[in-house]
Amino acid sequence: MLVIVAPQVYLERVNSGFYRKFLGFLSSIFTTGAYPKGNLSWHHLWFILYLLVYDIVCAPLFVWLISARERPF
Repeated sequence: MLVIVAPQVYLERVNSGFYRKFLGFLSSIFTTGAYPKGNLSWHHLWFILYLLVYDIVCAPLFVWLISARERPF
């Protein structure tokens, strides 16, 4: 998030009239709150949470598929 999303949010803020340097902006990411009022955001990395949920929900299915009882499948 710090490598990909932080510059993206910084450029959005600069485009809206923000005048601090990038390093000063980085120090404010965790203290200003969540986006859009604050600077902490996932932006386009939302799918990582979806992948985690899918893995947790489908884990029993994956275990069943590789079990010895389901070899013919």
